[in-house]
Order: sequence, then structure tokens, then C-alpha cells
Amino acid sequence: MKCSKFSAAIAISSALVLGVVTQAMASDDRLPADFLLEMIDPSLCLVPPAEMSDAEIIAMLESDDPEMAPPVSGTWQQDGAWQAVGQGNFNTGSNGLVASTALILRAADDRLRFLCLGLARHVDTHMTEGQADLVGPEVTAVSGDTFMVVALVGDRHDGAFVAEQELITERGTLSLTRTDEQAMTGTLLLEGHLDDQAPEAVTLELDLTELWRHDGMRVVDWDNEQLAE
Repeated sequence: MKCSKFSAAIAISSALVLGVVTQAMASDDRLPADFLLEMIDPSLCLVPPAEMSDAEIIAMLESDDPEMAPPVSGTWQQDGAWQAVGQGNFNTGSNGLVASTALILRAADDRLRFLCLGLARHVDTHMTEGQADLVGPEVTAVSGDTFMVVALVGDRHDGAFVAEQELITERGTLSLTRTDEQAMTGTLLLEGHLDDQAPEAVTLELDLTELWRHDGMRVVDWDNEQLAE
């Protein structure tokens, strides 16, 4: 798995998502988001280590060094526009494609949050590049190539990611193109809401400048029996 200068500067450390939080979020019988993300990649939900302050993270995000440009960037809309930057990975197997991204979200007032997102393919989706629809766990029907978005938004405490809310996707699109055996490029756009007592509308638009192959990722899928009733 390739590591950019951006990632090396953050010195991202792996941390476990707090499952008790996301289990409480799931209001139905579906698998909790943290469990699904763990299945995709145990190291997916990554945050900067405790010794890196918010001020240092912000300074890195403001760097004009072209080699520090994040491989994934875009905008998170939630009560205003938040900067979204991070890195992403993909893998392919005999049954299709899996992709993920770990992002830092920065508000206009320099508040920081963190997002980890994985894509689980529908069993009838076998594409390894191209375009597909994005849905969330509340979907009732699919048509064509489709991926379910599994995503958690949270904070960091002592260098660990702490999930606070689940992102429930309502609709979205994904476009991916292979540039070589080890890299993909594309875009992601989704609309949804945060799953809590007062659901709040959000949108996420990402330029996936470069996703790198990570052989440790597992292709996770779901079928029509798992659709919401």
C-alpha cells in the first residue's frame, strides 16, 4: 500500500472504532457500521496521533507544498462548507471491488471532525471500474451497479477515533477509473443525513485524485434480503 507525503506528515495511527457507540446508533437489525468497516479493513478508521495538535493538523492542511496535496479532497456540507481531505484505498477480488477513504473535516472556524467511509457492493455488482449508484442502509430497491455507503463521523481522543454519528446515505454516484494496477482515480458525490436524534442533512463531494491498492482490504457485499422493509 502506497503512502503519500501527506499521509506521512500526519503520521496517521490506526485506532479501533468504539463499537458500543455505533451499536446504539443502529435502530434496526442490520449490522452496526463499525462492524462492517472492521470487515472491510481493520485499519480503515485512522486519525492523527495524540501528540499532533489540531493547530499542527490545520497548518499541514494549509501547506502550499504541491507534494503535500492530499490524494482525496472535497467538501462536506453541514451547516456550511467544511474542507474534506484525506486518503483512500481500493482492492479487487473475484467478486468485485471495495473502496474506502479516511478524511479530516475542517469547518470555517477550524473545528475538526473525522470521517471514515467504506463501500460494500451489492451481490449483483461486479464492476471493477466505471460508474455506480450509492445508497444507504435504508434503501428498499436497487437497479444496476450499486454500492452501499458505510460511514462514521466522529472525533479523536488520545489518538483513537471515537464514532459519534453514522452517515446515512440517501442517494449518490461513484465514478472510478483504473490508471494502473496499483491506482484508481474518480469522483464521489452523495446526499444523506446524520443518524441521531435530530437528523441533519449533509452532502459530501470528493475528488478521488488517487486511490491506492491495499491488498489487506476485504470485498464485503450485501443482497436483496438485507434491504430495508
